[in-house]
Amino acid sequence: MTRSILTVALSLIVACVAFAQTPTTLNYQGRLLQNTSDQDAATGTVDIRFSIWTGPSTEGTATELWNETWTGVTLSNGIFSVLLGSNGTPLDPADFQGDDSLYLELEVDGETLSPRQQLGSAPFAFVDEPENELQTLSLTDDQLSLSGSDDVVDLSSAAVITDLLAEIDALYARLPRLVFASSVSTTGDLGGLDGGDAFCQGLADAAGLGGTYKAWLSDPNGSPSTRFTQDDRAFELVDGTQIAADWDDLIDGTLDAAISLDENGDAASSNNGRVWTGTTFAGERVGNSCAEWSTDTGVSAGVGEYSETDNAWTYDGLGLTCNESYLIYCFQQ
Repeated sequence: MTRSILTVALSLIVACVAFAQTPTTLNYQGRLLQNTSDQDAATGTVDIRFSIWTGPSTEGTATELWNETWTGVTLSNGIFSVLLGSNGTPLDPADFQGDDSLYLELEVDGETLSPRQQLGSAPFAFVDEPENELQTLSLTDDQLSLSGSDDVVDLSSAAVITDLLAEIDALYARLPRLVFASSVSTTGDLGGLDGGDAFCQGLADAAGLGGTYKAWLSDPNGSPSTRFTQDDRAFELVDGTQIAADWDDLIDGTLDAAISLDENGDAASSNNGRVWTGTTFAGERVGNSCAEWSTDTGVSAGVGEYSETDNAWTYDGLGLTCNESYLIYCFQQ
């Protein structure tokens, strides 16, 4: 299926400045859209081959300087994120010496997207919302310029850096937070809340989701209401299905959709459809918690049901013994 790409944020300003100092990796985040009149977001997973060239055209004398292939890249509402140079082919500064202009090419599931995106010396990009056009920011010394514009920003001013970071923060604030039910069941002996967070982080990293994840668990040491980031960002499953419009919507007692997919986008599956939580729909502690999630003998903890969208999604009124194996809800922060 034909796709087009909109790059919504290629790197933070910190990474932008660092690229001028020739690191070996570069954070890249983009969004794949169906090439249709509605421009629906692409879903599922894709294989992407990234390559950097000396010229913009596929017809001519441009030389390929670098390439790296990522397989099974997960799309969330079309959005994906990778760390170029970290998947076996570091960005070697020696490969780019003497080239004033560089161009990034993406090949998605065997289909080459065009045109190539000009990188310059330190690129990142913004989507122009009204027209959905791609514009590229390039950094030369302390001068930041925008493609298609005569404006140049002097980054030697601290105030300019502050304003630019605020703009980038605003871009990231529009991205949803991912949520999944773990693909692996576990007893209540998680090693505490930190152990639960590590459990979620490991699954997210293995699935290539990116970001920081915490477990939807509560005990006397904390709960989602005290441990989670709370703002206006939406919550979505890894296939782009929205479960809540923001934090307030998440804790109002009803989800827009059940948290029924794991980190790989597969249907969740566990004993009796249960999930360890010890947490009310408001994100607060309820009942026991397997001795602060540190044992699988002699005690119990509250559970939810991943097929439900009412308050039973997080607490169905039952406390089950901690030697049972159930799933964990994992939330991106």
